[in-house]
Amino acid sequence: MESIDESIQSQHSRFSTNPLLENFKKSLIGNDVVNLLEEKARNKMKCKLKVVGYFFITLSIYILLNCAIGFSSAPFYERLANCNRNEPTPECSYVEKLSEAIYFFELVGGMFLLLHGLLIVSAMDYLTSYKFARAVDIYTKVVIVIYVIVIICRIGIYAKLADEIPKIDPAFQNSWGAFLGAAADTEDAAVGLTFFFMTVFLICMCTNMYFACCVSRKLVKCAKSHEQKDPIVPMINDDEEMMNRSPSMRSSSIGGKK
Repeated sequence: MESIDESIQSQHSRFSTNPLLENFKKSLIGNDVVNLLEEKARNKMKCKLKVVGYFFITLSIYILLNCAIGFSSAPFYERLANCNRNEPTPECSYVEKLSEAIYFFELVGGMFLLLHGLLIVSAMDYLTSYKFARAVDIYTKVVIVIYVIVIICRIGIYAKLADEIPKIDPAFQNSWGAFLGAAADTEDAAVGLTFFFMTVFLICMCTNMYFACCVSRKLVKCAKSHEQKDPIVPMINDDEEMMNRSPSMRSSSIGGKK
């Protein structure tokens, strides 16, 4: 009896990988059901791309505007710095160079983040393009490394800048409240702004990791599946995949369990 069950299971596994049998299973489902599952999966993917893409674009616009304001209105990082921009002292010149380095790294990170968001939003119109999906996937993995480098450089430069600003502004309090909240009038407000923006940037990094590990990978699989002319989109979850199984497959699986 066991030998009979093993032979049946071997026949089942052999025919389950047969392309003709797969086409037969899909014909049993019906084109309407297949199209419905495809449309549902694509809409779900577009929704994820839209949320992530516009979040990156919005955050990058803020970063770029902050850089522009910093270059023009805060050349010495601290608004109340006792420095003359036309005739700076050696201490002021050094602080100005450090400030420009901070704004430069913020500018680089903002530009990469803006391009990242634009690529993700554009991917909504190119779900079936394997090359475009692959480009988005590769860019996502590369840009995460760039973000980490920018963050480390920004922290390191600010640590040095925080030691130099008291030389030109004795009233400056050497704390991390001005790390991202230098525009605040009080120390408590600066700490609050820094905590808020650090939370936002942490969410941004987590979103990048999630997009790289889950969304972009599914995007590539979807585009590759379409190029191979496979009507079943691999983004369909396990519950929906159960609907694609033919009655004969279900009965054989039930018989195997018995």
